[in-house]
Amino acid sequence: MEEIKKVSVIIPNYNYARYLKKRIKVIEKQTYPIYELIVLDDCSSDNSRQVIEKMAKKYPIRTIFNEKNSGCVFKQWKKGIEAAEGDYIWIAEADDQADKHLLENLIAKFSDSEVVLSYCDSMQINEHGKVIRKSCSDLADELGDGRYEQDYVNSGEDELSNYLVIKNYIYNASGVVFKKDDYSKVLDDCAKFKLAGDWYFYTQIAKKGKIAYVAKPLNKHRIHTNSVTKTTKKQLHYDEVVRIQEEIMNEYSISDSVLKQIEEQREKLKQVLGL
Repeated sequence: MEEIKKVSVIIPNYNYARYLKKRIKVIEKQTYPIYELIVLDDCSSDNSRQVIEKMAKKYPIRTIFNEKNSGCVFKQWKKGIEAAEGDYIWIAEADDQADKHLLENLIAKFSDSEVVLSYCDSMQINEHGKVIRKSCSDLADELGDGRYEQDYVNSGEDELSNYLVIKNYIYNASGVVFKKDDYSKVLDDCAKFKLAGDWYFYTQIAKKGKIAYVAKPLNKHRIHTNSVTKTTKKQLHYDEVVRIQEEIMNEYSISDSVLKQIEEQREKLKQVLGL
């Protein structure tokens, strides 16, 4: 029988009191046992702290409360990862939801010891929990070759030089589990991004080993009408995308066909942003 892997689940929260109770319950009902649950609150102005304290009486939860708002989710990620005692990390954003089999499916991919990150397809839900997109696989599939319609395991180098250099196809952090490591410097660098910090984070993990994908929409990420994605300055959005692409291009050999896709992606983004 395979040994149970120690998974630390981290919930970074800011003003999502209305979602916390259900979020914690779903995590506790995962079919794969979690090693620990850490809930961080970034000095919320709603009643998040009271909800967390109440839930901590029902479930074994470690709490970390900020007395001053950090203003950056990656600072919370860093704090949670440094506090974690498990060998694998699932950052489960407070406002998202998940199928009860999510962790079971993602952890199974780590049977390959070289896998450092495992992620799954994702649904989109609105503020009221209604599904507004059943899968993000079509958004990820720039080539239209059905790559994201089936599970895969691939080298980090190939993922970086053929896919992550074009765009961030990992649509939501809550659908990702990764091996714990010292990511202090990486997360400090992530904090310098306004929009693409998560993409940058995945590129740095991919340098350490293989990436695995589960072609089931087991994650449900919530789309808010006033999200950072919608309000960030358009030029800044574009510049951050180019910055990450250029960094990968400078480090890896990129084929002519992929370079063409990068240019096409930039032009497409300009049109979407109205630049």
